[in-house]
Amino acid sequence: MDLLDQIAVYRGCEPSVIINYVAIVREVYLHACTNLKKEHVDTQERKRKMLQQWRQIEKHFAKIKYAMLDCWPLGNEPNLMAAYVSIALLYSLYKDVSDEKIIRQCHEAAERARKCGRANLSESQFNEVQQYCDMIENIFFLRRQSTVSSGKKRHVNSNVISDDDD
Repeated sequence: MDLLDQIAVYRGCEPSVIINYVAIVREVYLHACTNLKKEHVDTQERKRKMLQQWRQIEKHFAKIKYAMLDCWPLGNEPNLMAAYVSIALLYSLYKDVSDEKIIRQCHEAAERARKCGRANLSESQFNEVQQYCDMIENIFFLRRQSTVSSGKKRHVNSNVISDDDD
Protein backbone atom coordinates (compact mmCIF):
# COMPACT_ATOMS: atom_id res chain seq x y z
CA MET A 1 0.00 0.00 0.00
CA ASP A 2 2.92 2.33 0.65
CA LEU A 3 3.96 2.04 -2.99
CA LEU A 4 0.71 3.69 -4.05
CA ASP A 5 1.80 6.87 -2.27
CA GLN A 6 4.83 7.06 -4.55
CA ILE A 7 2.75 7.11 -7.73
CA ALA A 8 2.14 10.61 -9.04
CA VAL A 9 -0.95 11.41 -11.08
CA TYR A 10 -0.84 14.83 -12.71
CA ARG A 11 -3.58 16.93 -14.21
CA GLY A 12 -3.55 16.53 -17.95
CA CYS A 13 -2.27 12.95 -17.80
CA GLU A 14 -3.50 10.28 -20.17
CA PRO A 15 -6.81 8.70 -19.15
CA SER A 16 -5.12 5.29 -19.04
CA VAL A 17 -2.99 6.50 -16.11
CA ILE A 18 -6.11 7.22 -14.07
CA ILE A 19 -7.86 4.02 -15.17
CA ASN A 20 -4.88 1.91 -14.14
CA TYR A 21 -4.36 3.81 -10.89
CA VAL A 22 -8.00 3.35 -9.88
CA ALA A 23 -7.81 -0.36 -10.76
CA ILE A 24 -4.72 -0.79 -8.59
CA VAL A 25 -6.24 1.11 -5.66
CA ARG A 26 -9.45 -0.91 -5.96
CA GLU A 27 -7.63 -4.26 -5.98
CA VAL A 28 -5.21 -3.37 -3.18
CA TYR A 29 -7.93 -2.18 -0.81
CA LEU A 30 -10.39 -4.89 -1.80
CA HIS A 31 -7.83 -7.47 -0.73
CA ALA A 32 -6.80 -5.45 2.32
CA CYS A 33 -10.40 -5.26 3.54
CA THR A 34 -11.02 -8.94 2.86
CA ASN A 35 -7.85 -9.94 4.68
CA LEU A 36 -8.66 -7.67 7.60
CA LYS A 37 -12.12 -9.17 7.98
CA LYS A 38 -10.53 -12.64 8.13
CA GLU A 39 -8.11 -11.66 10.90
CA HIS A 40 -8.93 -12.77 14.42
CA VAL A 41 -8.96 -9.36 16.08
CA ASP A 42 -11.62 -7.68 18.15
CA THR A 43 -14.16 -5.45 16.47
CA GLN A 44 -12.64 -2.18 17.71
CA GLU A 45 -9.18 -3.07 16.38
CA ARG A 46 -10.65 -4.12 13.03
CA LYS A 47 -12.57 -0.86 12.76
CA ARG A 48 -9.47 1.14 13.69
CA LYS A 49 -7.47 -0.57 10.93
CA MET A 50 -10.31 -0.17 8.45
CA LEU A 51 -10.51 3.53 9.26
CA GLN A 52 -6.77 3.88 8.57
CA GLN A 53 -7.24 2.13 5.24
CA TRP A 54 -10.26 4.27 4.38
CA ARG A 55 -8.27 7.45 5.02
CA GLN A 56 -5.67 6.18 2.57
CA ILE A 57 -8.41 5.54 -0.01
CA GLU A 58 -9.62 9.12 0.47
CA LYS A 59 -6.07 10.39 -0.17
CA HIS A 60 -5.84 8.33 -3.35
CA PHE A 61 -9.20 9.67 -4.56
CA ALA A 62 -8.12 13.24 -3.80
CA LYS A 63 -4.97 12.62 -5.84
CA ILE A 64 -6.94 11.82 -9.00
CA LYS A 65 -10.10 13.88 -8.56
CA TYR A 66 -9.06 16.88 -10.66
CA ALA A 67 -7.18 14.81 -13.21
CA MET A 68 -10.43 12.92 -13.77
CA LEU A 69 -12.23 16.17 -14.57
CA ASP A 70 -9.51 17.12 -17.04
CA CYS A 71 -9.57 13.75 -18.80
CA TRP A 72 -13.34 13.47 -19.00
CA PRO A 73 -14.81 16.99 -19.12
CA LEU A 74 -18.33 16.07 -20.25
CA GLY A 75 -19.03 13.94 -17.20
CA ASN A 76 -20.76 11.05 -18.93
CA GLU A 77 -17.77 9.15 -20.33
CA PRO A 78 -17.76 5.39 -19.63
CA ASN A 79 -14.21 5.35 -18.20
CA LEU A 80 -15.03 8.19 -15.81
CA MET A 81 -18.11 6.40 -14.55
CA ALA A 82 -16.18 3.12 -14.26
CA ALA A 83 -13.70 4.93 -12.00
CA TYR A 84 -16.55 6.26 -9.86
CA VAL A 85 -18.02 2.75 -9.62
CA SER A 86 -14.68 1.47 -8.32
CA ILE A 87 -14.59 4.20 -5.71
CA ALA A 88 -18.22 3.51 -4.75
CA LEU A 89 -17.48 -0.20 -4.41
CA LEU A 90 -14.62 0.58 -2.04
CA TYR A 91 -16.95 2.80 -0.07
CA SER A 92 -19.42 -0.09 0.23
CA LEU A 93 -16.70 -2.22 1.82
CA TYR A 94 -15.62 0.48 4.26
CA LYS A 95 -18.96 2.19 4.92
CA ASP A 96 -18.99 1.14 8.58
CA VAL A 97 -15.99 3.39 9.26
CA SER A 98 -16.25 6.08 6.59
CA ASP A 99 -18.21 9.26 6.26
CA GLU A 100 -20.46 9.79 3.27
CA LYS A 101 -18.42 12.46 1.49
CA ILE A 102 -17.01 10.22 -1.23
CA ILE A 103 -20.19 8.27 -1.93
CA ARG A 104 -22.04 11.57 -2.23
CA GLN A 105 -19.46 12.73 -4.80
CA CYS A 106 -19.92 9.46 -6.70
CA HIS A 107 -23.70 9.90 -6.60
CA GLU A 108 -23.40 13.50 -7.83
CA ALA A 109 -21.22 12.27 -10.70
CA ALA A 110 -23.89 9.71 -11.60
CA GLU A 111 -26.54 12.43 -11.56
CA ARG A 112 -24.38 14.62 -13.85
CA ALA A 113 -23.85 11.70 -16.22
CA ARG A 114 -27.58 11.06 -16.43
CA LYS A 115 -28.21 14.76 -17.16
CA CYS A 116 -25.68 14.66 -20.01
CA GLY A 117 -27.72 11.99 -21.72
CA ARG A 118 -26.26 10.48 -24.89
CA ALA A 119 -23.96 13.42 -25.67
CA ASN A 120 -21.10 12.04 -27.82
CA LEU A 121 -21.83 8.42 -26.83
CA SER A 122 -22.74 5.42 -28.92
CA GLU A 123 -25.75 3.41 -27.83
CA SER A 124 -23.57 0.75 -26.18
CA GLN A 125 -21.51 3.40 -24.35
CA PHE A 126 -24.69 5.10 -23.18
CA ASN A 127 -26.06 1.79 -21.88
CA GLU A 128 -22.75 1.11 -20.11
CA VAL A 129 -22.87 4.52 -18.43
CA GLN A 130 -26.46 3.91 -17.35
CA GLN A 131 -25.42 0.61 -15.74
CA TYR A 132 -22.59 2.36 -13.90
CA CYS A 133 -25.00 5.04 -12.70
CA ASP A 134 -27.42 2.36 -11.48
CA MET A 135 -24.63 0.66 -9.53
CA ILE A 136 -23.54 3.91 -7.89
CA GLU A 137 -27.12 4.83 -7.03
CA ASN A 138 -27.74 1.40 -5.49
CA ILE A 139 -24.65 1.73 -3.30
CA PHE A 140 -25.66 5.28 -2.38
CA PHE A 141 -29.23 4.38 -1.42
CA LEU A 142 -28.15 1.26 0.51
CA ARG A 143 -25.33 3.04 2.36
CA ARG A 144 -27.02 2.85 5.74
CA GLN A 145 -28.21 -0.74 5.49
CA SER A 146 -25.46 -2.31 7.61
CA THR A 147 -26.10 -0.06 10.60
CA VAL A 148 -29.75 -1.14 10.71
CA SER A 149 -29.01 -4.87 10.91
CA SER A 150 -25.82 -4.64 12.95
CA GLY A 151 -25.77 -6.89 15.99
CA LYS A 152 -29.11 -8.52 15.25
CA LYS A 153 -29.99 -12.09 14.45
CA ARG A 154 -31.94 -12.92 11.35
CA HIS A 155 -33.45 -16.05 9.85
CA VAL A 156 -32.06 -17.31 6.56
CA ASN A 157 -33.32 -20.61 5.13
CA SER A 158 -34.59 -21.70 8.57
CA ASN A 159 -31.16 -21.06 10.15
CA VAL A 160 -30.48 -18.34 12.68
CA ILE A 161 -27.49 -16.28 11.65
CA SER A 162 -25.83 -13.73 13.87
CA ASP A 163 -24.52 -10.59 12.24
CA ASP A 164 -21.91 -10.24 14.98
CA ASP A 165 -18.35 -11.14 13.93
CA ASP A 166 -16.98 -11.80 17.40
